[in-house]
Amino acid sequence: MSLNILSSRIDQIIEERGKQVQVVEQYLENLNSIDEAIKELRDATNHLSQHPQVSQKLKSHLQEFYNTSSSFPKEIISAREQLEKAKNRFNRPAITIGCSGQARVGKSTLLQTMGNLPEEAIPTGKGIPVTAVRSRLRHSHEHKAILSLRDKRTFIEEYIQPFHKALNLEEVDSFEDFKNFDYNHPELTTDENVDLMGRLKNMQAALRSYENQLTGETKIIEDLTQLRPWVAYPDQESENDPSCSRLYLAVKNVEIQCSFLLDVEKLMLVDLPGLGEVNVDAEQHHVQGLKNEVDLVLLILRPTDQSAYWGDKDRKALNLTRQAVEGLSKPGDFVLIVINHPEKDEKDQELYQILINDVHKQLNETQPNSRYQVLTCNAKDPESVREQVLEPALEHLIDRLPLMDKEVIDSSLTQWQETLGKINTAIQQLETSLQMFPSGNSVQANNLIKQKAKDLRDELAEKLELEVLEELEEEVYQESQE
Repeated sequence: MSLNILSSRIDQIIEERGKQVQVVEQYLENLNSIDEAIKELRDATNHLSQHPQVSQKLKSHLQEFYNTSSSFPKEIISAREQLEKAKNRFNRPAITIGCSGQARVGKSTLLQTMGNLPEEAIPTGKGIPVTAVRSRLRHSHEHKAILSLRDKRTFIEEYIQPFHKALNLEEVDSFEDFKNFDYNHPELTTDENVDLMGRLKNMQAALRSYENQLTGETKIIEDLTQLRPWVAYPDQESENDPSCSRLYLAVKNVEIQCSFLLDVEKLMLVDLPGLGEVNVDAEQHHVQGLKNEVDLVLLILRPTDQSAYWGDKDRKALNLTRQAVEGLSKPGDFVLIVINHPEKDEKDQELYQILINDVHKQLNETQPNSRYQVLTCNAKDPESVREQVLEPALEHLIDRLPLMDKEVIDSSLTQWQETLGKINTAIQQLETSLQMFPSGNSVQANNLIKQKAKDLRDELAEKLELEVLEELEEEVYQESQE
């Protein structure tokens, strides 16, 4: 597929998504109105049940509705969350591809090649995780990095408090609490927590290097070769100094503007940290990043002397991506497997072929690409990356993304329709109960709940609270006169 056709099709998908945003917003408006209407209706029935002239039998029916409807707010919240996720998905200004994988598989190298970036912008390392900050790569003819910095409050809430919770340490509520906390107390460190405690001590020891950057502001770095300390963990040699610079702790995320191998304007790449890290909640952050930011995941693998098979860590990584797939019938639409194989010697080629065969055996029942498409490339070779990964990934998205979008919105609407069905049934039962009392003005709740929420508020809640109550009082009065 030519570059012009690729770009045109991507533009069409983005345009269609914009139309879907309007549809989802209408459903959210309807949901919010019905949420308010249900609250008013519950208040109305509760008020009516407390009226002294209401019979015990009717009170029991009113109480039954009140009990049944108590679950509606929680279900409405869940439906709202799903619709909001769909809205955020369709609101993305670009198609987004996330790169995921264990340390030392070539993930950062692949991103460097895709974005024509220097080592300092997307650093690589040996043996340990390097990526400390989620980086977004946006196609642009300008080259710069835009850093979103934490402030002291979000630093404590997002970074320090999870450590304290995991270690059962006394809570810290402010930056001063963290600064003055005695992490060196001999009773705090055990064989089980020595690693996490060590990280807390290092963060505290390095305070001077990042404290002044905790401003909550945006920082621009024009020279991408100066980016490394802001986005990467210190190298092994620097780690020997407990007070070494840890500027990355001040950075929430970074957008790197660079020229991609393919001149596709509405394309974004995301470097997803998390796998293999020892940070608290690293995997949860990884899953949230998948849910909220990406349309497709490239799961990077690389054969080594120690492992040339699809292993437990790989399966765990794939399972994490599955957690981010809600409403999709085929996880293989959302995940492509990329095997990185730097061309070296015959032994490397043998390991590479073993891994490919095992991936197909474990994931595709020995039928290549039947469930998960497997791509291969040399992550250091621009031509290999462009022709064997980037172009096939975009063609896959053009083919499958409209279907994935449809499944996402259908799943969200199905959940909301199920909740609406429960609400409708409960109101029909309430209406039947209210009709036990003679009334010349029956309330058609079951129809109103399907109409606009304003109708429900005006004609259902008000009538139940005012007209039914007034009619009941009038009938009680007439009976007393008789």
